[in-house]
Amino acid sequence: MEFLELFKDYLVLIVIGICMCVGYVLKNIIPSDKINKFIPLIMAVLGLIINLWVAGWHLTPEVLLGGLASGLASTGAYEAIKNLKESTAKNIIKYWVDKMGTAKENVEPHDLE
Repeated sequence: MEFLELFKDYLVLIVIGICMCVGYVLKNIIPSDKINKFIPLIMAVLGLIINLWVAGWHLTPEVLLGGLASGLASTGAYEAIKNLKESTAKNIIKYWVDKMGTAKENVEPHDLE
């Protein structure tokens, strides 16, 4: 946790939010591994550009680190939310399958509605 504490002063929420939205759009408009493997790099560069804009186009080491770290943090935040959503859905399915006392295979979340 100490490693992440070093970067907390440099993360810029507006940059993380914009990069997260752009990354989501890229991932869903072009659902190909050809683009997906470059999304972290794209977000790092986009984060740097946005942070430069926010800082009035003055490049300093803090602006550089803040932009890169925020862009990369957006990809980590997206993955964390996606994994949380998937694990929550799996836990809900497991709970209802156990509660119903059936071993129905391939239960989907919409089956439980």
